[in-house]
Amino acid sequence: MANLNLVQTNGKDNDKDTEGLAKESPAPCWNVEIDNWEWANTTPFGPENQKQSKSILTDAMSIAEERMSPLKQKTIEQKCFHWEIDHWSQLSHEERGPVCQVGGFQWNLLLFPKGNYGDYSHVALYLELTNASEASFDQHACAQYCLVVSSMSDPTNYYCSDTAGRFSKHIKDWGFNDFISHHHLHSFNDMDGRILPPILENDRIRFSAIVNVVDDPTGVLWISDFENYDSKKETGFVGLKNQGATCYMNSLFQSLYCTNAFRKAVYQIPTENDNPTESIALAMQRLFHKLQFTNDAVDTVEVTKSFKWNPLDTLMQHDVQEFNRLLQDKLEEKMIGTPADGAIRRLFVGRMKSYIRCINVDYESTHSEDYYDIQLNVKGCKDLNESFKNYVAEETMDGDNKYMAGDHGLQDAKKGVTFECFPPVLHLQLKRFEYDMRRDTMVKINDRHEFPLRIDLEPYLCSTADRSSPHIYALHGVLVHSGNVSGGHYFAFIRPTKDGTWLKFDDERVTRATLDDVLDRNYGSPASFGQFHFQNFRRSSNAYMLVYIRECMLDDILDTVDVSDIPQHLWRRLDEENRLWQEAQRKQESRQNSLKVNVFPSSSFLLNKQLGIISDYQPDPMVMSMSVRKDQLYHDFKDYVARSFCINSSDDVRLWSFITRCNKTFRPEKCIDNVIDKNTKVEDLMHYMSGDILCLYAEYTQEFEPAPSATVYPWLYTMADDDDDHEILPSQVDTINTTNTPEKDEPMLVFIKIFIPESQELKGLATMYVYRHQKIESALDRIRYFARFLSHTPLVLYEEETPCFVRTLQLDTTFEESNIKTGDIICVQKQLSEEEMEHLQQQKMYPTAREYMAYLAYQVQVILQPQQHVKEEGLPTIRLNLLRPMSYQEIVAALAYHANIDSNYVLLYRPGHGKRETKWVIVRRYEGCTLHDLLKFADPQQPCLRYQVLEMTVDEYELLRQITIIVCKENRASRNVYTVQVTIARDACFRELLDKIRSETGHDLERYTSKVRFFLGSHHRFEEEYKMDDPIADVPEGGMCQLYAEPIPVDEFSLGSDDVLISVFHYDLYIHMTHSIPFRLLVKQGEPFSDTKKRLQVRTGMTNEEWSKVRCYFIQGDHIREELQDNDKLSGRYITETTAIGLDHPEKTFKPIYERPLRIQG
Repeated sequence: MANLNLVQTNGKDNDKDTEGLAKESPAPCWNVEIDNWEWANTTPFGPENQKQSKSILTDAMSIAEERMSPLKQKTIEQKCFHWEIDHWSQLSHEERGPVCQVGGFQWNLLLFPKGNYGDYSHVALYLELTNASEASFDQHACAQYCLVVSSMSDPTNYYCSDTAGRFSKHIKDWGFNDFISHHHLHSFNDMDGRILPPILENDRIRFSAIVNVVDDPTGVLWISDFENYDSKKETGFVGLKNQGATCYMNSLFQSLYCTNAFRKAVYQIPTENDNPTESIALAMQRLFHKLQFTNDAVDTVEVTKSFKWNPLDTLMQHDVQEFNRLLQDKLEEKMIGTPADGAIRRLFVGRMKSYIRCINVDYESTHSEDYYDIQLNVKGCKDLNESFKNYVAEETMDGDNKYMAGDHGLQDAKKGVTFECFPPVLHLQLKRFEYDMRRDTMVKINDRHEFPLRIDLEPYLCSTADRSSPHIYALHGVLVHSGNVSGGHYFAFIRPTKDGTWLKFDDERVTRATLDDVLDRNYGSPASFGQFHFQNFRRSSNAYMLVYIRECMLDDILDTVDVSDIPQHLWRRLDEENRLWQEAQRKQESRQNSLKVNVFPSSSFLLNKQLGIISDYQPDPMVMSMSVRKDQLYHDFKDYVARSFCINSSDDVRLWSFITRCNKTFRPEKCIDNVIDKNTKVEDLMHYMSGDILCLYAEYTQEFEPAPSATVYPWLYTMADDDDDHEILPSQVDTINTTNTPEKDEPMLVFIKIFIPESQELKGLATMYVYRHQKIESALDRIRYFARFLSHTPLVLYEEETPCFVRTLQLDTTFEESNIKTGDIICVQKQLSEEEMEHLQQQKMYPTAREYMAYLAYQVQVILQPQQHVKEEGLPTIRLNLLRPMSYQEIVAALAYHANIDSNYVLLYRPGHGKRETKWVIVRRYEGCTLHDLLKFADPQQPCLRYQVLEMTVDEYELLRQITIIVCKENRASRNVYTVQVTIARDACFRELLDKIRSETGHDLERYTSKVRFFLGSHHRFEEEYKMDDPIADVPEGGMCQLYAEPIPVDEFSLGSDDVLISVFHYDLYIHMTHSIPFRLLVKQGEPFSDTKKRLQVRTGMTNEEWSKVRCYFIQGDHIREELQDNDKLSGRYITETTAIGLDHPEKTFKPIYERPLRIQG
């Protein structure tokens, strides 16, 4: 079969080529684009076989059998129909053939004679499900088909391609975009260059379809997208949501839910006064109720909360059988003294007897015990009966293993197990996991192990067991594990009713299943399965737990759970929750039909003493927030805004749209009244916004202007330059200067701020309209009027472009030349003399608006706390307003000033970077280090640094280095390995480091062999050895390398020029998964590797049991060359710096996350 690429089409020409499987969309059509083509007869054409041997008219089914791959699905009907065309050249772009009934559905051919999807060199041909165009059609059809084009005069001259597809109202057609090229319709050359007869002759041609409609017992055959799949509608059941790794739990819950007797027992537990997040019983009742009565997948959050699990617990996979036992234990405790008391024992508990029977004397010892499940061996057993036989097989106790039979003494005996009774519901765990002694870990057994639909367990009962009713058990559920010991996925196959359909429960999705899905595909696979990935995956997917129900009790155990079985208090509680949920849904729908609006009045700008138009730091922002219907008309909305601000007429308010500019500033852009009609809907205003919230600026057309006074504006009476200055009266200032303004020039709204150097105050002053072609200096009188400046007061104007960029405006330019537009901010201040500026600077004040706004832009309040281990010294916690560009020295100086400490002794700590660093990291001074760098990983809402007052100066401290050394004594056994940290001068040598270790820790390594060495390791591999006089500065800083110290073995004391040391490192299975401490070993001339292994064991400090699990390999670089055998010799081999001995064994300290104990605490 040719390679297929699925392509979506809507039955129309499309120039855009689409590859890959597209998602389903309303009423699409699907086609198949084929990558390579071959004629139906693949034999090279010779002189004697230029024609096919079979006719499409008489041998269609034979052609289909040759072309189409055999399917496991049952054929409903197979039929061939033809479409003969007499005027090919007169066809339109899109044509449909006659309708034919096959398998209960109507089909037709869909033809694009001139091509589709932009490929005009080929004919496009598809099979279309005619019924899918009907509005009431809600079924689907699965068909395997072959599309054929043939000559009208010679039906043995044909060309065909085949595929299969699933047809529905969402996927109406499947086929081929480039079925056959136009050139091939007229002529085709065979492999020898001979011209074959044309298919298109005299403008006539025939298209045929051989359609094989197949049965879809599961309802999901060849389905490509489950987006529109409804589990409840298709199966009557719903799935469970996976919280991360809770598939094992979901599988068990579905099995218990379908065990109706268990569900009834859980409902009988009194839970009326329980909390669902604290009571396991109530959480299970609610879960079962939702599974029965809801239409969508149910989450299990309430249940896991009742287990007292945190989110991490839901991300860990556990054994389903272990989880089942813990859950049933908890439920049994809750059932004591209730109508459900003993229900679990009656359903799941059986009894077995262990015995030891002497062979030569009449003596027998027995012990009976209950069991909730049976664990059966898979390895060495081909099916379930063999596993039971293996379970009850007798073991002979003889020789050294004789049995002490009381007064009879040691006797030969038979030891075994037999069953006294089986429970009505039998849980069988297949032992798919076993301990691998060599790997020292668990591994999964994927061997084939068959289990039947019915099994007779009577042969495994003891002689005294009750056999009044047959012990034939019917398979009810199969819990499957797909994956390996470290992780995978669980799902379940369950037959909920006695004679019903098997269903597959896979988390949120429930589908019908076939017997082949239930049985054969979950038996497991032979040991040798092949080399392909999909084969290996299937090999790891097999049954892990089986649920059998005794046939004579099926009716009782699977009896329907009706409304009367559910406690009334549960109905009342869930009905009330459903009512509240529906109310919340109505509110949500109302919110979806509403729009959040923030209206900022002009007073919010006037009260702003920070950067921008609206202050983010305002404790109680002047903003009116509201929720309005999206379909509300603009004039009604504006009337409401006016009334909210106590304005009589909406004509006195102009609303402006707020947008976020490219430079991240938030500014008004357009006057809404000028761009929309009053009957426009409020939701249409979002076209002028840049966010999800409708933000508007409300401009009052009649502003209240307070009269100047010495109390409010004291500077007005101290900044006159001469006695001729006078106050500017309102009558002397036009509302807007129209001198030399073009008629079509629209006014722009700009915002005026004032900076008062004497009080270091920046605040909003007013808004005003200007024209693009108006000179800036022409607006100075109006600005003086707003600021209550006297006439002729010299002014300096700045534009606040961004919080970090403020520029001076040239007064002799126009607003357009200065790039001023609507929403821009102009800041004004009185021009100061050099003496005034110097005076302010001496007082540590900012003389210009530019400097002050730069201070505001970079200002950040930082909390400086003493480091935890020095808090007892009484150092204060200080909040300082600092600037982000401040250097390390400036930060420390400000801290020292406010804390009254010496800055030379202050050491700073910054927040660490997540898992890469510790929580607090010592700051090393370096050129260019700023506060911005130190706060990179700090909490933006509450930036914090820590400090410590040292007993030495920071200069002296930075001459020291804290270094970590792993110290090994006689060998590398864990009891002989220590980690020490010492602080030493950076210019010290390793000899001084050894003295420091000896004096501070008491570890005298020289007493073992009198000589010590230091060496560097990286990723647990040996890197470099240091001499005792080498400086410790040679050891790299950071977490990638580790320094080690060890006594030098005696055999390395006097190494000759020919002696060679080889590196040794440990790894687990894969060469890059290194662990433990590396070292170097002397290669002795002529020494067999059996003796070398003894030296290796001594150096590693392993016990004989531990060493028995180690395999040794000869390694060059990153490649394993060979496993070293006892008779091998290292001497004589080519050994370089990259040569090593690899010790392959598990790391004893490694504990995977999935090994965390399972617990249920509710």
